[in-house]
Amino acid sequence: MWSHYSNNHQGICLEFDAGQAVIGNAFQVEYGDALPVLDILTFTPKDAFQILVTKSPDWRNEDEYRILARDGQADDVTPQFLPITNNDFLALPPSALTAIIAGCRADVDKIKALVQKHAPGLPVKRACRLQIDTACLSRNKLLAISAPDFHLANTAGLYFLP
Repeated sequence: MWSHYSNNHQGICLEFDAGQAVIGNAFQVEYGDALPVLDILTFTPKDAFQILVTKSPDWRNEDEYRILARDGQADDVTPQFLPITNNDFLALPPSALTAIIAGCRADVDKIKALVQKHAPGLPVKRACRLQIDTACLSRNKLLAISAPDFHLANTAGLYFLP
């Protein structure tokens, strides 16, 4: 995902606390060949929901979750269980954002300065590419690589440095 959404590893990723209700209640995207079709004559809120949480199987490797919300001015037709926005913004609890992860080609010093200015104390991590030939590593060496200094991500070939 770094190459698609962060200007080829030059951007950032936001790390959130999944224990916060608004984050933990995100909907897992469904990947399938049969994408939902909007029929204006029989359209229901369930149809809208299905459209918002369905993608082509080409994107399955993203393992995406989406936070859906409804406008504060919405009528009673929208699902009432969704969080409410205020002027198109969804407020998150202050502790929801837990870290900033800088891409492996990002300007980490600039990112750290911005974080220090706007969110002092928020950790900044860095994604790093490692080329590892696992066939040449013993079990002990492999454990050493994934031990405390590295955080293995659900992203092929990327590790995070604290």
